[in-house]
Amino acid sequence: MEYKNLHELINFSHSSREFFLSLPVNIQCRLHERKDSIRNAYQLHKAAYAEYDFFKLLRLSNPDSTKK
Repeated sequence: MEYKNLHELINFSHSSREFFLSLPVNIQCRLHERKDSIRNAYQLHKAAYAEYDFFKLLRLSNPDSTKK
């Protein structure tokens, strides 16, 4: 099912909300920045895994970049 945005998706889809809340906070924040382009569970999962890949590459290219 498709929703208006991420906010509506996680409010009305129990499984999407559970998945979203299981993510690390930094990834939740990044997904909120793209909230209008995430309208269904597939897009949510795809965006979350893309963020995981981004942070993984960031750590590999500069191990000190994620330490603060």
